[in-house]
Amino acid sequence: MIHILDIHSHKPGEGAIYNLTIEELRVPPPYFNQKQWLSVGLHPWSLTEEWRKDFLHVRKWALLSQVKAIGESGLDKIIKSPYQHEAFFAHVKLSEEVGKPLVIHCVKAVDEIIKIHKLFGPKQPWIFHGFRGKPQQAEQLLKEGFYLSFGEHFNSDSVQICPADKLCLETDESCLSIKEIENRIRKVRKSESESFSKDLLFQ
Repeated sequence: MIHILDIHSHKPGEGAIYNLTIEELRVPPPYFNQKQWLSVGLHPWSLTEEWRKDFLHVRKWALLSQVKAIGESGLDKIIKSPYQHEAFFAHVKLSEEVGKPLVIHCVKAVDEIIKIHKLFGPKQPWIFHGFRGKPQQAEQLLKEGFYLSFGEHFNSDSVQICPADKLCLETDESCLSIKEIENRIRKVRKSESESFSKDLLFQ
């Protein structure tokens, strides 16, 4: 039985989905833990003209049972890369092919991500990781069926309106533990009984 509380982390740990780096995708490190839950994908910042070769590694990893999610992948308007859309579409298709949720990296591209979601009509969940947006934006995404993942930095109003079954937790690159982040979320929501584990989402 898996028990996933931290859906996106850059630090390995029990109950966490560890996001492999581009280097680890290419060459698994000697300390690699076969029991560690993983997510695999090409971050928009990592895309080069050779991204298709790297994506072959993503495809290979994605078939493993310990890989619970595809990503993070998405669109980032702060960087200029001619490969973002093509790479994101490839991750969307892979998510559907292997039947695993897609972890979304989005910077200043919410409306575009929503349009792409409508275009593909995916069966797999899409999770906005590191969500810090205002409640109006949260409501827009929730209406479209997205999950929202909150980390160390979040908008309290957005946390309050997010249904527990659509609310995920993550450490990402934070120095805080997932329990500390969970406690902060519970304080905002004034709840001690809600479950934020997402075991069923990542079967």
